[in-house]
Amino acid sequence: MKDSDQRHHLKALKALTLSLAGISRLQSSCCRLLAYMILDKTGIGISENTIRRIFGFAVSQPPPSSYALDTLSLYCGYLSWDDFCRLQSYGFAPQPDFFPLLEVLTDTNIPTVIVDAEPDEFSVLTANKAYRQLLPEQQTELRGLPFWNAFFLEKEEGNDSLLLFDALLESIRSGQVVQAPLLQYETISPITHLSETSWWEIQITPVSDAGTVKLLVLHVRNVTERVSSRYDIEEAIMKELTMAEDLAVSNVRLNKALERLGASNYELSQTKRELQALNHHLEERVLERTDKLFESESRQRLLINNAPVAIAVLKGPDHIIETANRKIITYWGKDDTVLGKPLAEALPELEGQPFIEILNEVRRSGVPYINPELSAWLEYDGTMQTRHFDMIYQPVQHHEGITDSIYIIATDITDHVRAKLRLQESEAMLRLALSAVRVGSWTYCPETENLDYNSVYAEILGWEHEAHLNKELVLEQVEEAYKEELINATLIAIADGTEYDVVYPIKRFNDGEVIRVRESGKASGPGSGKEGVISGIIREL
Repeated sequence: MKDSDQRHHLKALKALTLSLAGISRLQSSCCRLLAYMILDKTGIGISENTIRRIFGFAVSQPPPSSYALDTLSLYCGYLSWDDFCRLQSYGFAPQPDFFPLLEVLTDTNIPTVIVDAEPDEFSVLTANKAYRQLLPEQQTELRGLPFWNAFFLEKEEGNDSLLLFDALLESIRSGQVVQAPLLQYETISPITHLSETSWWEIQITPVSDAGTVKLLVLHVRNVTERVSSRYDIEEAIMKELTMAEDLAVSNVRLNKALERLGASNYELSQTKRELQALNHHLEERVLERTDKLFESESRQRLLINNAPVAIAVLKGPDHIIETANRKIITYWGKDDTVLGKPLAEALPELEGQPFIEILNEVRRSGVPYINPELSAWLEYDGTMQTRHFDMIYQPVQHHEGITDSIYIIATDITDHVRAKLRLQESEAMLRLALSAVRVGSWTYCPETENLDYNSVYAEILGWEHEAHLNKELVLEQVEEAYKEELINATLIAIADGTEYDVVYPIKRFNDGEVIRVRESGKASGPGSGKEGVISGIIREL
């Protein structure tokens, strides 16, 4: 890749990173916060010093490592730095106005695909995790593919691909949300090995910039059950109409038989038997359909009661507790008497908390509410306490725009949240303890050449500059006779994952005074996730 292209792509990646982080103008003091945000989202650490170098706050600014570039690309929703550069080369340069949309796409549970609004191919720009889970295992990459390849359609006249193509064009022309015709797929069941029909609904939402449609957002839903139910109902209605017509014909025949009663007593008896048989058949059908309805309701309740997560179903504007499994009743600190009651009455402790207002908004808007760390003041084990939940309020609409009920799906994460808080408190206490006994702490990564340290470490070595201290400068201050011993001890510890302890003289940076220090360190071993990283302490003797 040319240096000019490299710089252009890096500039775009930095702009995308700041936009997703909600930082309009990065300050030097924000670099640590940005590093924490990247770690929280990707699970991959990138040091504050590396952030400073990439965004131009460090004195020394070598080119970013591939590790740092891959980490920033993952944070921005790409597979790697190469993946980001490749999409840039395709000519799709994301604009900052579209970043919030892409971030929302990444988090939604609805299968979603974004395509370029160029009608030649409608190339796929990205797809979220929910959609990728619908794909065959061998289908690993969608970006850059024409839309019919992403939806496994044939590009030929009269096929579903042209219906979807027309819907995409209509959305671009009108600038409005368009509901595409249902797509039908024939697949082989992995269980029965027989052909099965599935139906999929696609809603197309245009995204415009300066009056021109740039992107098309395709929300995909499996509506097979809904379509099948509709067909079953239509078939049942047709059968009932047919039976009603048969009954009407029989009544006509009966009237005629009555008129000819004297001459056709046998015909009257035959018609009566036919009517009795038809009525018996209708009664059997009614009983059969009633049994199936009870069976369906029982199956739904069984699934909810045996679900591994807490589930409740709230009905109507008063949020009547229609169904609740044992797990969520335990979370509430209640018993089965809450069933059939409004939520506010069943849990009076919710007064003053925002949950009823949130449910009202979900019912009004039809938009799900998702909070991965929701706090609530509830009765638990006989006492009122704060509990933490991964919570979803999912509206259910049997008719478009009208919310019939709301599903509550919750997972208790109180122990996890409390453990995280205890860890943060322990880390703070450790930092205070190290400062109190005048012990400098440090961490060094040979791969990135990054050296992190506390204020006591800089104070012991007499480092008073704003620029970040690095390992090379520290080694230059060590007396020559001890320098090789210190380097060898460090290399052996990294290679073996062991500890080392070395005493050596070093010249302070500020006043040139030679002091004796004791340095102890230990390298992270295999399986720690930080192989090769070495941490330790330093004390002045």
